[in-house]
Amino acid sequence: MHQFLKGKKKIFIIIFVLCILLGVGYVKEETKGKAPGTIYVLASADASKENGSKKYPYTTIQEAVDHATKGTQIIIGKGEYAPFYIPEKCSGTAKGMTTIKALKGTHPIIKVPTGSASKETIGIEIENASNICISGLTISGGSQGIYYESNSKAKSKKLNRLIIRNCQVKNINGVHGIAIWATNDKVPVTGLVIENCKVHHCLCGDSESVVVNGNIDGFVIRGNTIHDNNNIGIDMAGFWGVARHKKSYKGNPYDVDYVRNGKCYNNKVYHISSYGNSAYLEDGEYVLCAGGIYVDGGQNIEIYNNEVFGCDIGIEVATEQKEKENALFQVTGIKVHDNSIRECKGFAGLAFGGYDASRGYTIGCHFYRNTLMNNPVQIAVQRSKNNRIYENTIIGGETMVEYSEEIPKSEMKNYFFKNKVK
Repeated sequence: MHQFLKGKKKIFIIIFVLCILLGVGYVKEETKGKAPGTIYVLASADASKENGSKKYPYTTIQEAVDHATKGTQIIIGKGEYAPFYIPEKCSGTAKGMTTIKALKGTHPIIKVPTGSASKETIGIEIENASNICISGLTISGGSQGIYYESNSKAKSKKLNRLIIRNCQVKNINGVHGIAIWATNDKVPVTGLVIENCKVHHCLCGDSESVVVNGNIDGFVIRGNTIHDNNNIGIDMAGFWGVARHKKSYKGNPYDVDYVRNGKCYNNKVYHISSYGNSAYLEDGEYVLCAGGIYVDGGQNIEIYNNEVFGCDIGIEVATEQKEKENALFQVTGIKVHDNSIRECKGFAGLAFGGYDASRGYTIGCHFYRNTLMNNPVQIAVQRSKNNRIYENTIIGGETMVEYSEEIPKSEMKNYFFKNKVK
């Protein structure tokens, strides 16, 4: 009896081991091509078998996003795709970002219907997500290309690390190419990066090609190429009420309603003009006021090593808000240096200060070591004080410095020194 039980025990162990081996083989077969945390998408795949694996990818990006968890990689193959939406639940972590990127060697296209004038159509919409990276996608058509919004739904959660990299936005007809709209007054968006993107041939109306606006504290805009759009190339904005506090707030209601502590460098911005843009048609003529790079109410921003040409205004630093409405409505802490600005014939190569006597001052900013070439007006000075303009190289042009005739000279007190005129 004892020997019989021992033999039976051996048989049981052998069967148990076989079951484990068979089970492992089954699991391997089921997960083959789908590494943990990776989801694949291919427009031409067989939708009847899709499960997000490499062998059976999803056919839409939205399906992949809906199945994503923290730190998921979504890899998108060649083809055309519908617009998609990324909610807060898709946020990554500090250790692992959620990434939505093109398969190496491919250029997936998000094709967006234009829609009616009253209907907004967005290629990629992101809401309250953190630790997100979008890479290598092309967005074509629609009223907006990539739109990120932080809002009160996020409450006081950290909104850190949003990266938009190697993307292309083109043929927008309506509003923005890329827009970061930080409306949450409780917590800022931090760690924002827009890099190596192309935004071109966009009809932006009274909006901008690329804009960061509202409660954003810490950002980098670098290595982008922005061209042939009918309004501002890169806009770093503030005081537009985007992140204004509620009436019950006891402090200044605009104390976080502006972008700050950022860098904008190594960008190439050209052929940005409001000519032909009906939003700027006045008395039968177009007001040529589209800047290549514009600080509009932003604070503590460094702008350097950019190449700007063929725009209405090369680089402008100002606020459009009326100073009497709030003491914060001024621009300070801006450094503009080592940029090349040429052939900006709409207004000026470099402009700073509020455009009339009621607008906020540009105060205590530095403009140095820039090369201004063949801009009819090289430097335009408007409502401003205590700014330093020095060591710039000025070549050609008709007027070196032009002061606004609408503003008293006492409100345009700045310091020019060591500039070279050739």
